[in-house]
Order: sequence, then C-alpha cells, then structure tokens
Amino acid sequence: MKEFGVKIRTSKEAVALLVRSHWITPELLDYLYWNKKLSASLIGELLGFSPGYVTTLMQKDGIQMRTISEAGMKYPKHSFNGNLSTKAYLLGFRVGDLNGGLYGYQVRVATSTTHPAMWRLLNMLFGKSGRVGRSAAFNNGGYEWCLYCYLDSSFDFLLDKPGRIDESLLADDQLFLSFLAGYFDAEGSLRIYPVDSDAAYSLRINSEDEVIMRQIVSKLRSMRYHADFSLGARKNLKAKKRLNKNVWSFGMFRKAEILELITKLPLHHDEKTRMKSLMLNFADAPWQRVGPQFHLLKSRIRKEVISFRREAKKVYHGKARRLDRS
Repeated sequence: MKEFGVKIRTSKEAVALLVRSHWITPELLDYLYWNKKLSASLIGELLGFSPGYVTTLMQKDGIQMRTISEAGMKYPKHSFNGNLSTKAYLLGFRVGDLNGGLYGYQVRVATSTTHPAMWRLLNMLFGKSGRVGRSAAFNNGGYEWCLYCYLDSSFDFLLDKPGRIDESLLADDQLFLSFLAGYFDAEGSLRIYPVDSDAAYSLRINSEDEVIMRQIVSKLRSMRYHADFSLGARKNLKAKKRLNKNVWSFGMFRKAEILELITKLPLHHDEKTRMKSLMLNFADAPWQRVGPQFHLLKSRIRKEVISFRREAKKVYHGKARRLDRS
C-alpha cells in the first residue's frame, strides 16, 4: 500500500468501518466484562473473535475498562443486586456484628466468632458476591475465627456503621422487619423456659446501640407489640470490668406476639432459625414436651461451637493446613 501510495486509514476511521455481528450488543459486552468479570481475551474466545476486536468494540461502545487493581483481583466479584429488603437486612447485620472498611477499591467486611452458624451465614450472604475467607485467632483467652469477605464498590453502604435507623426503613414495615432480622441475627436470642407446667417464650436483644434500640422499641410498639426496654448491666461478668458504654436491653415475653413476630422476621442465622422452628412447631406444647427438645437443640449448638473452636486452635498452632487468604 505504501509502494502504490495508498493512504492508510487512521484508527478512528478503521473502527468506524468495523462490521459488528448483530448479536454482539453493548449490553452483552458490558454484562460479560463487568458482571461476569471475564477478560477481553476470554470474551473473544467465548464469542469467536480476537481479543483486539472485543477491546475495540468495548471502546467504541464507551464501556469503561477495569483498572489494573480491579483486573488483578484473584477472586471474581459480583455487584450487589439492589434488592431493598436484602439491603435493609445487611444494614441491620452491619450495625450488629459486622465491620466494614475500604481495601483498595474493594469493600472489606469482617467479624469474629466461635459459632459455625456465623460462618455459614456469611457464606450465604456474600458467597455469591465474593470469596468468604477465615483465619484462626486467639483473643480474650480463647480461640476463634476471624471471618472476612472482599466485595466490590456496590456494597459501599456497608462501609459506615449507621448511628440510627433511616426513616425510609421505619416508614415501611417490611423493610423495618428486614432490618430487624439482620440486627437480631447479629445480636438477638430466643429462649424457651418453664413456668409451672407451661413453656414460656422470650425474645431479647442486648446492645450498646441506644438510639437504634429505642427506635426498634418505638416502631414495634407502634405495630402493637408489647416491648420492654431498660438499661442492662454495666459489668462484663467474664472480664470482670466495666464496659465503655451502657448496655441496653429490649425484650418481648408474650408468647402469641413472639410467635407472630418471628413468623414475619426473615431470619437467616441457622441457630436462630432452628430455635424459631422449634417455637413454632411446639407453640401449644407444655414444658414437659418442648423442654427436652429445647435442651437437645442447645446441646447440639454447644457441641458445634466446641468443635469449631478446636478447629481454630489446631489451625492457629499450625497443626492443620492454614486456609488461603484473599
């Protein structure tokens, strides 16, 4: 072409003349690149075109390319699906038992626990969006697991711990119940105990989050539930030292109201869901029938915790293969 004096097209002119297959839409490329986290090379292999052709089409369609940091992530991440009920639950869980922070371009959420149910819960909540990892630790005289997950920036609503429940959640009963479910999965407890020959129920949350606790009690009372609220103990009995903040206690003790509320709460922590099922299945049973089932469930949970802590001890001391870190 140079020998015969043929003018060479510019890159812009070449792109304008590209023939695009009608089914390779900008939406398809954006989905494969950002949602499925495929590289241009893999997209080209999947669609039957060269990586250069795919990259050119993406540039022509204005599809933003990943940064070096994003492209170099070891594990693929998927964006938050935008579901408002799920977001409300995650916000409640964040307030109760989750830490959030930035790690480069990623959102890192983490917690520590001795309960395998919490490990299963984090995998259920975040396993489809990123890789949930764990590392063994020794803290306050005992062995535990530090759980963590690296998420993409669409989870940035988990970065800061809210100091109060947003009015939009309080104004919508379903969103409020989703928030309460997340908060209860983190901080709450269900209990069955004997009163004469009857089986009595209790639902309780103890927390330092005074404003949020007051909002929860006020909202439940507006929904015609009888909710007790008081200042709890200031002493940490295990550590035998005063706490930095007051611990506030919220409780419900009317069986019919507890059954109604837990039926509406979308709980996911399987220790809580197993206790919820026990309460619902034995709602009219006397203590003689439900008591043994309650103690059996508590015994199983204790055994799970003991086994989980033993596993953490082995990993911590290098007696088992340490888990990979993200």
